[in-house]
Order: sequence, then structure tokens, then C-alpha cells
Amino acid sequence: MGLSTTDGSELAIALATLVRQLSGKADQDALREALVRVCETATQSDVVFAESAGSICANDQAMTANTALIQPLAEAMLRHGVSSITVESLAAPKELLLVANLLSEASTGPDARIDLRAHELGCWHVVFKVHSERTAVLSGEGAHTEGAVRPNVSAALACSTVDDAYAFADGIVEQLQSHAHHGDAVKVAQLLLDLLRAERDCALLGEASDDLRAVWSASFEQLASNATLSLIAKLLQSTEIARDEVLEVLQRAGDAGAGALIARLIAETGRRERRILFDAIVEMQRGTPLLLRSLSHPTWYVVRNAASLLGAMKAVDAVQALGIVLGHPDERVRLAVTTALARIASPAATAALNGALRDRSAAVRHRGFRHLQKLKGNDINACAVGDAMELERNADTQRELLAALVSSTSPEAIPRLVMLCSPSARAAFSGTMRMELLDALTQLRPKAAMPFLRMATEDRDQTVRARAVELINRQVLATA
Repeated sequence: MGLSTTDGSELAIALATLVRQLSGKADQDALREALVRVCETATQSDVVFAESAGSICANDQAMTANTALIQPLAEAMLRHGVSSITVESLAAPKELLLVANLLSEASTGPDARIDLRAHELGCWHVVFKVHSERTAVLSGEGAHTEGAVRPNVSAALACSTVDDAYAFADGIVEQLQSHAHHGDAVKVAQLLLDLLRAERDCALLGEASDDLRAVWSASFEQLASNATLSLIAKLLQSTEIARDEVLEVLQRAGDAGAGALIARLIAETGRRERRILFDAIVEMQRGTPLLLRSLSHPTWYVVRNAASLLGAMKAVDAVQALGIVLGHPDERVRLAVTTALARIASPAATAALNGALRDRSAAVRHRGFRHLQKLKGNDINACAVGDAMELERNADTQRELLAALVSSTSPEAIPRLVMLCSPSARAAFSGTMRMELLDALTQLRPKAAMPFLRMATEDRDQTVRARAVELINRQVLATA
């Protein structure tokens, strides 16, 4: 094996990037791109990486540039007590991915020799050497990396046949069932996460690993029962496993995973705990079918929570159902629905939101009006605003509604204002508000206002009568 004169920095950066992404929450495309880059740079020449005091040399040349980018590789080598890694140009993509997985693992103690494991798992073209003082290296802080890949993932990736994969999966099934029986939620979640990572890694290797990937997918779906997911959902606030890892398992389970969190949200009584569950469900963006069914639940707060979640998730498909729930007997539910429709903010949601302006509750009407002002501006529905004015009893709110009606660009604005000035609507307004309505109509449509001004000269309120006479005289002078 001849070593090239290349400084190996490109391969070091590519391998460090893949190690970091495998340990984190990178998406499939980012992982695939990182693996492709490792494969491209590895085939150029053989490279030997040597670690010393937290820095790396490649082919006996110190790498002083891009040290921050290479750091994940240096940390991984230090964590596992690796003195050198020889990457041959003949290394296959599966070997390179397996090496990155091994480096991404948390160190599990002095007996877990990464060099021996790499050999056992079939890494023939990548050779690890470990420090003789490996035990001392691993005894310090930093031996564990949060979010690190577990040994099961590397072992699963090393399976070369479907039969091998099924045999390995059977072992995981047996372990998980035992842990579930004893209520050990953390170990159950970790085993499901192992299956997810194995599924992910096979996907990175393309069609050649599709059969193996199907084994891990089927095993996950077999084990991710409602009871198992319910157990895992309890870990959302656990300090023994990362929140992102819990959500990754529940996310992969789809609507069933979201359902486990929704069930806990319904049962939870603590405000802080409910908020944590709520945010997790929104982050997952799953569970819409269950939430839609919950809109017909007999308990008001279940309906409220479902409406709030659908709004936060901007579930466009829920608009019709939310519009129906806008007629719920509990005001608290209708307030939540009003906000949900505003958050979805689709044309259909905005149209449904007009119904809030006709609500019997002033609080619901006010909230609906504020949301519509932000969403529609001067294009607000004039008929709905007029209806809200007739229902409203607060003078200041009536003035806000009148201002919105006057500035509305809707063709229905003037006809609706005319109706509000008519005798049939008189009982809904104080004398002061009747004057303001007449002022607005006179300003916008003087001719249309004249018949109402004449009727107002016989109003029961002396102030209204006087104002009507004043406006009539002004119009007469203006046309003279």
C-alpha cells in the first residue's frame, strides 16, 4: 500500500462532517451528501490519520488549516483512544459509513476496542490502531457524547445478508420486549432508535441495501405498538435520553407516535407539562386525523386543545371542521377555534373566521375582529363587521367596527352602512352612535343619507335631531 503526498485534509473534513452529522439530527439529504463526499475523497489515495494531543496529522503532515472543521474527527479519535486510522483508496462506501458510525458511537469503556470491532464488522480497507494507554484516555470527562450512535447500529450495518439482518433483528426484538415488560422506557426508546439509525444508514447506501433496509423498517413497525409508544412518550422530559431522540422515534411512528403524545396531553394536569407536550406535537406535525376526531369529544378542554394544535400546525385540511366547531357551546373552545383559524390563515380559514364576528360572546367577536384586521386590512368583510356592530354593546368597540366598515373596500360596505342607519337597526345603538353612523353615511354617500337624515329629525333623542338638522342644512348649502 503506497501513501500519497496529498495532505488528506479534504478527506479529514468530509469524514469529520459525516461523524458530526451521524451524531446529530441531520436530514437524509445532508447525510447522503456527506457520505458521497467521503467516498469521493477516499478514492483519491490512501491516507493515514494520526491523533496526538487532540490534533490530527495526515500522512505525517500536520493539518493546521480548517481545524474547527476537523475537530469532530479529532474528538472521536480521542474518545475511542485511536492513535491512527488508515483509509485505503479501495474502501467501499459501506465500509466508510461503518467507520463513521463507529467513530460516532459513545465510548462504552476500555474493553470496547474499536479496532477489534471494526475487524469483526468487516472493515477490511480501513484500519484502526489504538493507544496502549487507552484505559486512561477513556477515564476522563467527555467519554460519552450526547446523541452518539450506539453499537447496535454499526452491528446492524455490518449485516451482509437478509438472513443475518433478521437474526440480528430478532435479538433486538427479544431485548425490547424484556425491557418493555420491566417498564424500562429509556432502553426501549434506545433500541427503537437503533432500528431507525440502521434503516437510515441502509438508505444512504442506495438500492443495493434496500432489502436490508426493509428488515429494519419492518422490525420497527412491529415493535412500535401503541403500548410501546405510550411508554416512550413519558420520556419527553427525561434527563436520561435526549428530547430530540424521543421525538425522532415518535416521528418515525407517524400518527401513532403523535397519538401517544396527544393521549398524554389529554391526561396531563400540570400547565408546564401540557405546554411541553403541546410544543412537541406541533414540532412533529403529525396526528391530524386524531385531532380532527377530538374536535367532537364531549370534554371541552379536549376540543380546545385539539383546535389549538391544529391551528399551531397550520392544518389547512382542518378548516371545515374548525368552522363547525365555531358553534361549540363553550366560549373557551370558540376562542381557541378563532385563533386557530387565524393561524392557518388560508382563504377558507379567513372566510370561516367571519363567523366569529357574529358570535354571541363579545370576547369571541373581539378576538375575531382583531385577527381579521391583521389578515384582511381594508378588505375585511363588511357584512360581518355590520353584524358585529349590531351585536356589540361597548361604544368604543362599536366605533372601531364603524371605522373598519368605513375604510372597507368591500362593495357591501355602503349597503351595510345604509342598513345600520335604518329605523330597523335603531334599537341596537345609543343616540351618540346613531349620530356617528349618520355622519359616516353622509360623508360617503350624501344622497343616500338624506332620507335617513330626514327621519332622524324625528328621533327620540334631541341631540340626534339637532345633528340631523345640521347635516341637512349643510347638504342644502353644499348643493346651492
